Parts: sequence; C-alpha cells; structure tokens
Amino acid sequence: MGKSKYDADIIIIGGGAAGLSLAVSLSYLVDLPRILILEVRPKYTNDRTWCFWGKQSLNRHLPISRSWSSWSFSANGKHVTHESEHWHYHHIAAEDFYHFSQSLLRLNPHCLMHMNTKVDKLEASKDGVKVITGDQHFFARQVVDTRPPELTQVTTAPLFQIFYGAEVTTSSPVFNQQIPMLMDRLNDTSLGLTFNYLLPLEENRALIELTAFSPKLFAPETLRPILTKLLRYRFSPHKDWKISREEQAVLPMGMKLSEPDKDSNIILAGMNAGALRPSSGYAFLRIQAWAKKCAEHYRKWSVIPHLDSSSPTQRTMDSLFLDVLSSNETSASNLFIDMADRVNADCFARFMSDNATPLDNLKVINAMPAAPFIKAAVSNLQSAFQRINSRDFYTNKKQF
Repeated sequence: MGKSKYDADIIIIGGGAAGLSLAVSLSYLVDLPRILILEVRPKYTNDRTWCFWGKQSLNRHLPISRSWSSWSFSANGKHVTHESEHWHYHHIAAEDFYHFSQSLLRLNPHCLMHMNTKVDKLEASKDGVKVITGDQHFFARQVVDTRPPELTQVTTAPLFQIFYGAEVTTSSPVFNQQIPMLMDRLNDTSLGLTFNYLLPLEENRALIELTAFSPKLFAPETLRPILTKLLRYRFSPHKDWKISREEQAVLPMGMKLSEPDKDSNIILAGMNAGALRPSSGYAFLRIQAWAKKCAEHYRKWSVIPHLDSSSPTQRTMDSLFLDVLSSNETSASNLFIDMADRVNADCFARFMSDNATPLDNLKVINAMPAAPFIKAAVSNLQSAFQRINSRDFYTNKKQF
C-alpha cells in the first residue's frame, strides 16, 4: 500500500457496522486515503439484524430488505399500533450489509481487508500508530478502533438489554407481513422487563426474539429455553416449522464511556464512542451519521476526528429516560406502553431515530410518569453541577 513508512493512512480495527460504514464513507472521497481493515472473524455470516426508523428514501442508500409503515406494542391486555406515512421501520440483514459494503469497497483500489486477523497490541507515537497482530505489524497515521468494550467497562451500565432470537420458517403462511411487533407482551418479571419481538420478514418467515431489560448481567443463553418453549407453544399446530438461524446479544445501556485523548492518533468508535443509544439499544443510524461526519472532516483536514455519536440534548433525554426506566417507582411495562399510547407514530419515530424536535422531546417527557421523572431530572442536575465543580477544582489546582 505505497512506499512510504506508512502501511496505510487509516487502519480500521473491526469490520462490523462501524468499521465498514466508515470505510465506505471514506471511499466516496475524491482524494482517497489508504485504508486497511483488520477483522478478527475468519468469514462473515448472517449473525445479526439491524433495524431503525427512517424515511423511505433510505432504500436507495442502504441494503434494506424490508420496511414497515406500521408497528405495534402490547402489555397487560393493552394494544397500541402506530401508522406513519412519513417514517418507516427498516430492516437490514447482516449478510446483506456485509455483501453490500464489501462490493463497494472492492471498487476502491486503496482499501484492503484482512480477515481472521486479531489485533494484540497498539503502540501510539507522535508519528502514528503501530498495530501488532501476532507475527505481523502495520504502521498507520491513524487507527480507528471499533472493537467492543471490555467486560469491566460493560458492567458500568445501570441496565442491560439481553436478547436471544431465532429466525423461524414455516411451510404455510403464518405471519402478518404488515405489522412487526416491536414490544409484544411487555411484562415485569424476575429477569427484569421482558417482551417478545417479532419481525415478519415473509408470510412464512419471521425473526422472533425474547428480550430482557435487566439491571443484572446474565448470559443470553438463559433466555433460550424460555424462547424455545414459546416457539413450541405458538407453532405446535404447524408440524413443518424450523429454526434456520439464531442470534443473541448483550447491549449495555448507559455504559460509562472513557474520555477520549484528543491528542491521540487512536480514535475510539462504535459502542465505545456512544453509538449504542442508552435508552433503546439502537445503534445503526448513529453509526451512519458518525461515519459521514468523519468522512467530511477527513475531506477538509485529512484526519479522522474524535467524535461523540450523540448530541448533548440526546444524551440528556437518554439519561432521563434510562433513570426513569431503572427506577423502582414505576412499572417498566406501563412506561413503554403508555409512551407508545401517548405519542403519535411520527413523534415516536423521530425520537427513536435521533431526529426529535424540542416539541417531540416535551411530548416524550409528558408521557413519562411525573414523580420518577422529576426525581431523575433533579439527580441529573446534581450530577451536572458536580461535574462542573470537579472541572473547576481541577483547573484551579493546575494553576497552582
């Protein structure tokens, strides 16, 4: 990749959603940087699903396989359905995203990818970053590290979204393709808030997940026997049904982020840079917005910036919502079903997609139970004042 001392201008560690999205965004630039992607997996599989709210026009820019203009919720016998002319709930299968991204990157002669490559160590200097992988090493001007956080950092989260899912196929039509069930049968249990998630991909194929919002970290496999029992009960009348694939994850909601070193040539990205929305666990749209901002900054200054994936307003709203959700003063199932009932589809979609207006935020706040919200707001203000006082103390101390 050139005869300079650098093997690449940018090395991206991790070829997942964040790493591939950044590489694709950079590949649209006129002056292409030399990019090297290091991915630990030996090959890509259809191992996950990304969903998000967005305008229908997104179909032209992303490998969206299904879109719905309606979505539903249910809890304690109450059912709420949202319908929108402007906002759709989009689905992207991992295999489609990987194929789409790799196809675009193959057109870029300045981009290389090494699969089955584990990064062991990073050595940063003022000239760049040395990336050590087993018996190899690479040198780049900058490194973008998209690897997931360490367990010690994950456990700082006040709440965990844990799910286990299965893609089910049947021999006959079973599923209503028009309406995905995003939070079905919301229930407060010993595991935390649990609910079913059903995406009707075809009339005889659906992704069904059992999800828990839990204050305690546990393995997703804990949910597997419960999901299996649910599937057997639901599909017992259909003899010819099978599970074609499974997926699972633990998403730390509200995990404490490390303060980035603004002078470092190592850029943290993905979950370590706030891509995972604390109040919902959605990340794909934030990653896309972050990748585009990075590419635009690189076009102007030839460096990848240290960027937070969310705005101060978004962080405040997420913190308030997460505090209310984590409190023991309200039923979590009632919180979600009441919010779905009290805000319309467009407001809900804008809030969930980081496009909320000030009025949308007020409507979401109004949908929360008053007492827990006031308590959460006061707690957030106290924390903010403590951070300000700590910074002032540190600044004054440095002056002496």
